[in-house]
Amino acid sequence: MTRAEKIQKLLIKLENNMRKHNLWSNKAPNPAGLNSKVAFAADYFSFSEWLQWIFIPKTRYLIQQKVELPHNCNILAIAEEAWKGLDDITDLLYLIQEIDRNFQED
Repeated sequence: MTRAEKIQKLLIKLENNMRKHNLWSNKAPNPAGLNSKVAFAADYFSFSEWLQWIFIPKTRYLIQQKVELPHNCNILAIAEEAWKGLDDITDLLYLIQEIDRNFQED
């Protein structure tokens, strides 16, 4: 399985687990947030919203277009901080850790 295929599968699992934890929204985001210049669009989105509306779709697009994926992701620490206080999110943190690890693979 290629690196891109592994990441694609992890993104599906991440989306499913975010839905399970009620961290997935059916409400469309503020369009201005999609053009934010601030890291993680933090001026518009929570971390979960950033994952849903920017990270996951952009990564899927890159995979679909067969574009070389970056070799660095490192979003686990941000996830740990953003989701601090949420109950039983070990599965989400594990998926984020696996996404980070797979981005670093060659």
